[in-house]
Amino acid sequence: MFFLNRLKPEYSRDADGRMPSDKFVAECTRPVSGFPAKVNDAKV
Repeated sequence: MFFLNRLKPEYSRDADGRMPSDKFVAECTRPVSGFPAKVNDAKV
């Protein structure tokens, strides 16, 4: 488990690092390589 004190300045909308920026949201919604597109499509 990870705990964050604040977001990096380039991913933050405010000086305290608590409000995510549009860049943060874009990074969180992009596909990650090495993982299936859908969890249901993965064969176990």
